[in-house]
Amino acid sequence: WRFLVAVSAITSAMTVWANSQKTSSDISKSAQRLASGIILAQDDPAGLGISERMRSMISGIGMAQRNTTTQISMHQTSSCFSQSISKNLTRMKELAIQARGVTASSDRALIEEEFKMLQEDTARITSRDTALGEFNGTKLFQGDSTTIQIGPDTGQTVDIEMPDLQVT
Repeated sequence: WRFLVAVSAITSAMTVWANSQKTSSDISKSAQRLASGIILAQDDPAGLGISERMRSMISGIGMAQRNTTTQISMHQTSSCFSQSISKNLTRMKELAIQARGVTASSDRALIEEEFKMLQEDTARITSRDTALGEFNGTKLFQGDSTTIQIGPDTGQTVDIEMPDLQVT
């Protein structure tokens, strides 16, 4: 009887010890997964699906942010060229008014020369062939349009149309 009790106690102790080792191993694995952020489908399939959807959304938001930043840079570049064109046109108007009051042909020739230089500078910015007004290979004043993705979901876009400023 004592022997059976002792064997039974040892067997129970071995079972407890084995279960304790397995539990300890499972806890260790879980702690490692938690610490590393790794989620396995077998552990939490719904959580994994949510996590992957959120990762995808975050990635999409990051790309949309880069697209928006690029378009802001394009707009700033376009704005600088537009200011240059505006200054040229303002000066050309001043010269046209000034030329009406000049009687000496040599003075008129100088005014016409400056006017022509300003006209050529504006044409260089907007020209279809040799446009200086360009951003990442896109000519800014050709009347082109582009659509950019500004959000992580389909349909979250903005259409941007550039003016056609051809000098004739």
